[in-house]
Amino acid sequence: MRTIVTLGIDLAKNVFALHGVDGAGKPVLPTSARPPQIPAPEDLTA
Repeated sequence: MRTIVTLGIDLAKNVFALHGVDGAGKPVLPTSARPPQIPAPEDLTA
């Protein structure tokens, strides 16, 4: 399991884009979600 060390969130109007990378800069979490569906930080596992 890779650990997310940086998390970016694009706060658009209807859909938020999430992008997480590990310590080496490799993508771990590319996803999008509607605002009520944003996962809690402790639930973001790769």
